[in-house]
Amino acid sequence: HPIQPPWPVKEYIKFDPPFERTPAITVGMTLLDSEYNTNVRAIIDTNNITRHGFELVIRKFNNTKQWGLRASWMACPAR
Repeated sequence: HPIQPPWPVKEYIKFDPPFERTPAITVGMTLLDSEYNTNVRAIIDTNNITRHGFELVIRKFNNTKQWGLRASWMACPAR
């Protein structure tokens, strides 16, 4: 078996250039690789959203054996 990544995985996403106002963020899961004989429990969160960026957090919980989880995001300007 491969070595599991150190969960949770956190990444700060910086907007360049910054938005004029705090944008709306949408996130989608683009890869899910887990152990076949355990429950799959995964969470993708966005934290500390500002006009300059946000933190993307990917984590698993309970007894899930998660080998990989990838997310894609999009920031949309506020109206």
